[in-house]
Amino acid sequence: PPLLEAFKRHRTLREVDLTGLGIGVANKEGLLEVMMKMPRMATMTLSLSDHPTIVERTMTCLDTHQRNLQGWAGVLANIGRVCSQLSKVDLRNAEFGDDGAASLALGFVDHPALETINLSHCKIGDAGAKSVGGIVTKTREVILEHNFIADQGAKFISDAISNTLARTEILKLGDNQVEDQGAANLADGLKATTHLKRIYVSGNLIKTKGAKELATAFKASSCLEMFDISGTTLEPEAVRALVNALVGEVRDEEKRLHISFPEQWTEVTRGMTKLDLHGRCLSEQWAGVLGAILESCDKIGNLDLWGSTVSKAAATKLADVVRRSRTKIEGVNGPLIRLGLKDCKIGDGAAGDLAVALETCHSLQRLELNGNEIKDGATIKLADSLKKTLWGLVDLNLWRNEIKNLGAAAMAEAFAVHQTLKILNISQNLLTDEAGVALAVAMNKRAEKGPFPPGSELDVRGSRFSQEVVDKLGEGAGAAVLRLRVDPA
Repeated sequence: PPLLEAFKRHRTLREVDLTGLGIGVANKEGLLEVMMKMPRMATMTLSLSDHPTIVERTMTCLDTHQRNLQGWAGVLANIGRVCSQLSKVDLRNAEFGDDGAASLALGFVDHPALETINLSHCKIGDAGAKSVGGIVTKTREVILEHNFIADQGAKFISDAISNTLARTEILKLGDNQVEDQGAANLADGLKATTHLKRIYVSGNLIKTKGAKELATAFKASSCLEMFDISGTTLEPEAVRALVNALVGEVRDEEKRLHISFPEQWTEVTRGMTKLDLHGRCLSEQWAGVLGAILESCDKIGNLDLWGSTVSKAAATKLADVVRRSRTKIEGVNGPLIRLGLKDCKIGDGAAGDLAVALETCHSLQRLELNGNEIKDGATIKLADSLKKTLWGLVDLNLWRNEIKNLGAAAMAEAFAVHQTLKILNISQNLLTDEAGVALAVAMNKRAEKGPFPPGSELDVRGSRFSQEVVDKLGEGAGAAVLRLRVDPA
């Protein structure tokens, strides 16, 4: 206290270092109040929870992301009052709770320069959310992740972002305790806000009902660009509603959605050209969600499900959604160019359904069906599709399936007559001399019409061919100007 009185009377003091003196929290608050009244004092160095902290009147960043700041919120609030140029405040892990949030708000609610504040891991609950509502309203980026905010707190936050004076653009509420009612509360705020661009509610307790409320708000919003609801346990029905919300009143190619599909983080962008879903577990319902993604994001040209577990029902559904999603743009097909289904074990029946569905997908150039337990039935359907349509397929990979001579013969006929197919990989199947002869005849037939396009290739490695058949294949490949990959007899 005597120091406080001395500072009050001093007129020229510019810098004070009081670290390591064991001064109590209340007196440190008082010292900062004195600093506020002494325009000449430019710097004061204090210990905040045993960590030296330099308080400069003109500083623009306050970073105290350390633990055990319970009881220090009043000091932090006074720092906010002293440093009028602060634009970024990082208080993560402060753990000062609801009472601390109330004290902190007094120093920052009307701060003239604050742009970003990080209050993650601060043990803030609903009451604390109410206290910081004013900060939320007037700050461009607010981070409240990993706290204890529940439905009522979400209502306070919703009121803050829908305030007519609100300037919040980024709001992070991930890993709190918000449930469906809280999601509905937030949805009301999203419908009213005109500034919010990004909102994160990942890792909360939101279910289908709340997700649908948020989807409605996302669809109606004219300003929201990115919505993160990943890390929540949602039914496919709810995720589908969120995906459909990408198509709002105003077309925005950069509109983004973060979801769990079905359990892994996935970003879906309206203008995306590639969707990588490798290693997923795809049920029939989740195949329907994939269909919604293909319909909402009609620029996807590269779809990869490599290594996913695709049930028979899901594979059949996938065939249907690919067919429907690619026949809606002015009556013609969308730009799906590559479909990767490597090691999905979709089976012969579903692969046959897919072959028929892809007849209408004329833009598809690369189809990867290797490692899918495909037999002759699906191979024949695939060959028939190639022979009777304008399908512009260039590269077909059937490596490591269960195709025998009958299926290989049908594919050989298609290979001979199809105008664009350059690369056929039918290696590591169950082919013998009968299939080899059929392929040799196909190449000779194709050679009569002219050589294959440059870069063409036939891969039949892993087949059981005699030397005679290997020689015939070589002759046919030479006549058709085709690269042949075959094992020695």
